[in-house]
Amino acid sequence: MEPFVNMTEINRYMKFLGYQHCISKKNGQICLFWKGNHQTMIVANTDQQITIKKFYSPANYDLYVTIVYAKCTSGERHELWTDLNKVHNTIPGPWYIGGDFNVILDPEEKMGGKTHKMRDSLDFSSFMDACEVVDLGFTGPKFTWCNNRKPRKRI
Repeated sequence: MEPFVNMTEINRYMKFLGYQHCISKKNGQICLFWKGNHQTMIVANTDQQITIKKFYSPANYDLYVTIVYAKCTSGERHELWTDLNKVHNTIPGPWYIGGDFNVILDPEEKMGGKTHKMRDSLDFSSFMDACEVVDLGFTGPKFTWCNNRKPRKRI
């Protein structure tokens, strides 16, 4: 997510990284690469997300994957929650959603900058409840992004 790559270079990136297939947004903000000749179908492709269905032959079921790069304001993200709700209503099996949602659920997920406003998290939390998705957590550093700014200038 958010590679902002020149789309004329995407095949070069795909080959360099050792992948065989790619789906990407024209704006270069989402690129989804994979290997193998699994049956793959695009389920939804909107401004802030791409959802694919892959047939996972070892387990004999379809796996749904959504990659998100959300807009920065809550008003712009409202469209994402609506789109993902529609996707949820069409998915009969396992669904993985990952990416940059540009919103947090808990003030502990940020450090410095502007004070977190819980109302910014309510739409995200409501989406998660409505679509029955859970945060699986993470492994690695708690904070991974600072935009190379000093603490008081961070968002």
